[in-house]
Amino acid sequence: MNDAECIGDGSYLVTDGGAVHGLYIPSSAESGLQLNRGFTLPVGGNADFVDEFDLMKSVHVPEGLDPHYIMRPNIRLLDRTETGSIAGEVSMTLATQAECKPAVYLYNVGEVPDDNEDDGDMESIDPIALAMVAMQNDGLYRYEIGPIVAGMYDVAFSCDANDPVEDETLNYVLSDDNPVEVIANQQAGADF
Repeated sequence: MNDAECIGDGSYLVTDGGAVHGLYIPSSAESGLQLNRGFTLPVGGNADFVDEFDLMKSVHVPEGLDPHYIMRPNIRLLDRTETGSIAGEVSMTLATQAECKPAVYLYNVGEVPDDNEDDGDMESIDPIALAMVAMQNDGLYRYEIGPIVAGMYDVAFSCDANDPVEDETLNYVLSDDNPVEVIANQQAGADF
């Protein structure tokens, strides 16, 4: 693969430092978007689905392709009748720490990374989703994550919007509301 193939039809990615990297999307012109999971439409009824695109799981720097990126879209099809959301406030003290890029991460219950000394090293667990925390017009810092499949989740705040587990150090705060139950067609709350 050469630089011309990576840059393709003008696809590129700009990183935090402003560097521009070629973005190669294999088979994009030949196959387009394909669903690998079926779904059922109700007879005589309506269906309401949303496609959830997971950028963190879709974009990679494969060995030998650096400084270019490759994207293999990771998309989940969610039935809105089976999803809800989580929203909440983050205290000004947490959200305005020096050099803070505030974000809230969502994990399955009990899967939040830990540094338990009994197992010898840090667990590497990817979050299900994340949401940036932003100051609203009323001066409060808020976030919202959704749509999320109904179930139980743990929610964690971090000042590192790129990685809540960095350099083998946990740098997040769990919500006092954990675990949070997401119910279909409802919004759960979790504050920090």
